[in-house]
Amino acid sequence: MSIRVNLLMADEFRQSSTTKLDISPRAMVMAGVGVFVVLLAMGAAKFLHVTRGLAMAEDRWSEIAVEYDELTKVEEDLHANQVIEGELIGWDNSSVAWNEPLTQLASLVPRDIQLTKMTVKCDVLLPRIDPTKLGAPPAPSRQYHIRLDGLANGEFSDKTAVDFVKTLKTEPAFEGWLESVQLRGLQKSTSRRSEDPNERIFRVDMVSVAREMK
Repeated sequence: MSIRVNLLMADEFRQSSTTKLDISPRAMVMAGVGVFVVLLAMGAAKFLHVTRGLAMAEDRWSEIAVEYDELTKVEEDLHANQVIEGELIGWDNSSVAWNEPLTQLASLVPRDIQLTKMTVKCDVLLPRIDPTKLGAPPAPSRQYHIRLDGLANGEFSDKTAVDFVKTLKTEPAFEGWLESVQLRGLQKSTSRRSEDPNERIFRVDMVSVAREMK
């Protein structure tokens, strides 16, 4: 058996009830407007900050724009000069110091040989570029074509001319410099001024190895 005892006085009894907060539509609108105004103010402040920073950047750029243009021009001129310098170095490296081979050639001419003319022609050879290979393309090269015209005299003028060409082919001083040496013509001289009935006219064509322009 359980006994329940209420110790509260009669005047202490309170009736519990649910409290309801009434918010009017006008208050809700005013609150929304307030939030909007705050957000708008924050956005305006941020916009002013960005605008001020942009203006400062434009002012700074206007100050350094002239120097930037000058530096850009100097860089472009430097690159152009480097390209020209590289081309000049390539031309110089692929050229021939003719004093040495001409001096050597003169020392190989026998007594019965007279060189009457020398013609030199230079060709620039462009390399074939392989599109499948990466990196810088190979450098062009220069190749020299030398033609010697001369006279051979004496009883064995034919053999003298042939032996002279053989000497040019085997001369160690020309090794690694000449790619080919060919006797292209050997015939009897028709000059009326010649006093040697055995005089022969000959022609020698020589081609140098290709010299890269780099």
